[in-house]
Amino acid sequence: MLQRPRHPRHRHRALALQRVERDPESARSLTMWSWIIFGVTTVLAIVVIALLIAADVGSDSDPAYYGEGV
Repeated sequence: MLQRPRHPRHRHRALALQRVERDPESARSLTMWSWIIFGVTTVLAIVVIALLIAADVGSDSDPAYYGEGV
């Protein structure tokens, strides 16, 4: 009977478990760097969103706002 291929996520989980068993110090280091990268990208995303909002707030495209309305 043919087995259905497992989801790739399960493959990564198996690799991570093997890393923990084989080289726990390296697994801890990779986990730490993963969280650092996650934190940095989260902060960068928040900064970019804030800058986009700030840039949009300063530019009102409504002509009535400038007294050029109907």
